Amino acid sequence: MVYFRPTSRFTGLVSLAGELSVSTENMTKYTPFSFIQERIDTEFEELNKRVTSWLMFFASNKGEIELHGGKMITPHNIEFSNSIRLFYWQNFIQPFLKESISNTFEITRKFNIEHSVDPKKMIDETYEILKVEIESIFRQMVDIDQKIRGKGYPKLVDRYKPDVEKEQMIAFLEERYSAELAIIPKEKSKLDKFYEEQKFSIWVIGILVSLLGIVIKFC
Repeated sequence: MVYFRPTSRFTGLVSLAGELSVSTENMTKYTPFSFIQERIDTEFEELNKRVTSWLMFFASNKGEIELHGGKMITPHNIEFSNSIRLFYWQNFIQPFLKESISNTFEITRKFNIEHSVDPKKMIDETYEILKVEIESIFRQMVDIDQKIRGKGYPKLVDRYKPDVEKEQMIAFLEERYSAELAIIPKEKSKLDKFYEEQKFSIWVIGILVSLLGIVIKFC
């Protein structure tokens, strides 16, 4: 999937964009979560590329930016200001982030079902890592916003503070996190576990007791 199609004249910008990529350190403590971590890393690498496409586009004023749903926009000969900048902050990354959050929790849920792991620990780890990734994405967006507006002199313009945008996305994350915790299957009681483990033995004992009762009755 292509997010930006640059001309050869501006291929040198790739190294500049590479400086903006952010990797998440392995912060997990629960070993099985490493399988989910790989999926999260892949998911957010794609989001990093999508955000970087804005820097590439406005540096060259050529190419395309892919929106959620696959639509491509080619806003040639325009400035990164007013409605375009507003769209960048309020509408561009949000649907991608929500989709990634939902996908990641779904992957965690399926992993919990398929493997003997602690579901709450897995969900907790998913929540914490997604929170870090959201922070990283918005930090990257701030860097790119400053570089585009600075037109080669980023330190001459103020850094945008996306507090509202981050709060809205964290609120969505926390809502999904609470929903995932709410549907964790309740742990079975010791009696239920014992019955499941000894079901056959209990069945045999029941038959023997019944037969013993019949024998005693006719003796």
